[in-house]
Amino acid sequence: MATNDSAPRFTLEDFEGTRAIKLLEMGVFPTDWALIPVAGKDTYVTGWTEKPMRRIDVEAAYKSKGVYQGLGVVTGELSHGLVAIDIDGHQADQRFRDKVGEEAYEALGQESTMSWTSGRPGRRQLLYKLPISLVPELKHVNMLILRKEDNEWFLGTADQQKIKGGAVDPEYEEVAIRFNHCQSVLPGSPHPVTSKKYYFLNYNEGKVADAPGWLLEAFRAFRKPQAWLSDADWKALDAAVGDTVVPTKQIRGWFFKEEVQNLLQPRLRELVFKHKTFDRYGWKERNGNKPQLMSGCPWHGGDSGTSFQVNAENGCWDCKACGVGGDVLDFVHKIQTNDLYASRPQGPDLEMYVAEIAEALGFQYPQDVQAQKREVIERPRVDLDSVEFFEALRQIRDEERNPAVAYDRMARLAADSGRSRLTGKDCDAALTEYLYKVDCDRQNTSANWFNEVQEMDFVIPNLLARPSQVIMHSAGGVGKTSAAMGLAKAVGTGATMRVRGIDVQVAQGPVLWIQSDQTLSKLKADLADHGINPCGKDPWFVLKTGFQINHMREFADWVREYKPALVVVDSIGSCSSRMQVSEIEKAFAAPLYWYSEANGGLKSEDFPACAIVWIHHDNANGEIRGNRYLVNAVDEQWHLRALKDDERDALRERGETPSSVRMIQIKKSRAGREGDLLKVTRDENFAFSIDDYTPTVRRLDQGQGDEDPFTVLLDIVKQASNDQRAAGKTIQVGVTAEEAWHELGGRLRGMQGDRVKVPGVQTVKLWLKRWVGHGMLEQGARTGLKAGRAPLLFRTRALPLCLGSFIDPPRELLQRQGSDSITSNGPEASYRIKSTKPQAGDPPEDAPIEEPVDSITMPITQNFLSNQIPVTAGDLSSDPQNGAGSHTTREVQDADSNETNENDQGGEGPEGEAAPLLEGEAEGGLPEAAGPGSRDLDPSGPGGGNGGGGLADTGHQPWENPYLPRVRPEQVVDPSRFVADFGLDHLFGNELG
Repeated sequence: MATNDSAPRFTLEDFEGTRAIKLLEMGVFPTDWALIPVAGKDTYVTGWTEKPMRRIDVEAAYKSKGVYQGLGVVTGELSHGLVAIDIDGHQADQRFRDKVGEEAYEALGQESTMSWTSGRPGRRQLLYKLPISLVPELKHVNMLILRKEDNEWFLGTADQQKIKGGAVDPEYEEVAIRFNHCQSVLPGSPHPVTSKKYYFLNYNEGKVADAPGWLLEAFRAFRKPQAWLSDADWKALDAAVGDTVVPTKQIRGWFFKEEVQNLLQPRLRELVFKHKTFDRYGWKERNGNKPQLMSGCPWHGGDSGTSFQVNAENGCWDCKACGVGGDVLDFVHKIQTNDLYASRPQGPDLEMYVAEIAEALGFQYPQDVQAQKREVIERPRVDLDSVEFFEALRQIRDEERNPAVAYDRMARLAADSGRSRLTGKDCDAALTEYLYKVDCDRQNTSANWFNEVQEMDFVIPNLLARPSQVIMHSAGGVGKTSAAMGLAKAVGTGATMRVRGIDVQVAQGPVLWIQSDQTLSKLKADLADHGINPCGKDPWFVLKTGFQINHMREFADWVREYKPALVVVDSIGSCSSRMQVSEIEKAFAAPLYWYSEANGGLKSEDFPACAIVWIHHDNANGEIRGNRYLVNAVDEQWHLRALKDDERDALRERGETPSSVRMIQIKKSRAGREGDLLKVTRDENFAFSIDDYTPTVRRLDQGQGDEDPFTVLLDIVKQASNDQRAAGKTIQVGVTAEEAWHELGGRLRGMQGDRVKVPGVQTVKLWLKRWVGHGMLEQGARTGLKAGRAPLLFRTRALPLCLGSFIDPPRELLQRQGSDSITSNGPEASYRIKSTKPQAGDPPEDAPIEEPVDSITMPITQNFLSNQIPVTAGDLSSDPQNGAGSHTTREVQDADSNETNENDQGGEGPEGEAAPLLEGEAEGGLPEAAGPGSRDLDPSGPGGGNGGGGLADTGHQPWENPYLPRVRPEQVVDPSRFVADFGLDHLFGNELG
């Protein structure tokens, strides 16, 4: 194949500027190459991967379409074992050099084989030919790709490492070996990007060099024996052989069945490779993903004792010195005939070899081979139509949870019912498809099926939804398991967390923890660090082991039984160690797509809604390991990482210990939280906790644009609620949708000026309801109005003081706060708070009610008075000059300097006096009604009037809202005074200054 002896001699100058079609006419390309016309790198020829085109047909196709500008050579079997090495740049070339070694590496321009380039920096293609004996065993190999993370070759059809964040990574450079079903664009063809022609680096007189040792090593790992030969091969064999008890084709097909090969594999040395040469040289083993056995060659010996190599998984062998190879039957035949170049065994010879090996493995020849044939032609022992067959499979699946046993029973049922072509896995896959269709048809026939779909709610408000799936990944040793443990405890105990600068209630519920990544002893130590005792006081923590991610039905059974709010799987890697697909394959992510659809679904195999957190590992580049389909299958991708320098400095300034903190960056989010940060903190007891590090107000355009009105609205309600409570108000706290709308208009106009586009009041109402649904706000009705409807008030929750995690507040403290709803249950206190969401049966918005009628119990955990609030300074104070709305003066305590900083100056009146009530405002309440002479809202709408705040002339500053009470600095609760007033100095010492 390599030579082109009939072609005239050429020099590189002869090719300069010449089009590929002209080079073809000149006889430049070897005659045994399969060629195709290409447009850029694409071709429109059908069937080009299955059958080579004649040269005359290539020229005709090229000239028939004006889109064709070049030619390509089809690599692999169609060009008799032609291999193309594609190197995509300087970085790729360095990886290639590291892989093949200095002795085998050939630098750019110094190639000893036919090679060419597009002219782009560092890019080139090298051509080699494989021994023809290897080609039939590589029919399944299309492309080998040099994996960046470990510099090993792996089998694929495209390099998934090119994909980053769902798009092609422009900085990634590929190293690939092209074989079957691939083509390489030839010199003289224009590059699709630069339009410049590819040109030869070395024409090598039209000769392709034999594959070097490193290339043979790469392909050896992926060889597979040929169970079924082509019709042409069989015709040639049958013409030359005598009679056999079983047809030759049937003998070979039976011998290479999985059942036979699984028994033969551990006995290859004993039954096949038992030559005296191997006894003299011994065997050397090379471990890895594709283990190899190496010894001296039975025909030429050799000095190294490694020239003869055997694939330990399937017995494919070759000698790189002799240039021959084959499968186990080929080896036995060559040894028995003492002919290194003997063809494949046939007829009585083949039957004798198979009979001898079969008997040693416990089979009976020819009975077992003939039985295989009879299974197809005999009448089935069980008469089942298609529906009955699948219903019988369903019964097996329901009865047997062990996949191996279920597969065996399914395979036996298939054989008994005349479907012996189906393996157990085939039956299971077909059953899944059958049930999916049945359930979908049943669901779609119901007119009201959509009403049965479960509403999404939040386990952690605005952070962890139910149903949802999250992948949390990091490098080794960063603390994935510990971070997930902190998350689990927050859910199991119903802790208070800070989300978007607001204290929120975590929905308490069971946690299902599926463990496989570390030893149980280590898990026991981690649970002890977090104060979790699954066998004692913490029955909410349910532990399971022995799980693989493709055990979907077992997972569903557990969720149905325990009804967890949160499921943690630690980890994807360890829970897939027994799967038959690699992480780089699309099929690897198939179970996660199933979980996504089944989570909270309506079909028979679905399970109750829960939040699922999958723990996974980083690759060598610091990205998630595996392929992009894993990320596509889940709702959110969380990357746990070490602190950046600026984050470390910021924590030091706030008196925290950076070495005890990690960050979770949300990389993908279907809830719009991309780029947000979560803060993972380890306390002095080595327990971990998680808080949201995201400010209340988020900016658009990846943090570079204007403030997001949706989050500005949340900030308005937050500030109003805080200000009113700081002023001593305890009932009817909050703002109406109309008040929030006017305030939003003022803030947006203050930031954006004339280009502002203010959402309508109905949109604001919808947004407020959405924040309620996310658990960030609660709602209640304003009462005491003389006439008209009772509008809804929106507010943040009135949770206890929460500045971090230090100690539980004493019961005496809670009693002196005047809470008559305190109950005590052991060491933890609990109190009642209002539900975050409207419930079925709630009164309409205009009903004159005081508060929502239902409530839930929230325990007070140890999140109390330690760390600074994990949000930016913008959440603690605001600048009215920047249109920040109705913000008030705050005093922020610096834990390091014990100094008090005034962020801005607001309020009116002499120091030490309470702010006067607004006109028309009852004590402790908001204005009852707006009438003539009162501070009416400007009819021009939000942002109207001269002040930019949507208010008429009231004598207030433009950014103030007269419907929100003004608060003096002295009215703000100072934590140090709070502690002193209640006699808690002995508990906190100088912690608060």
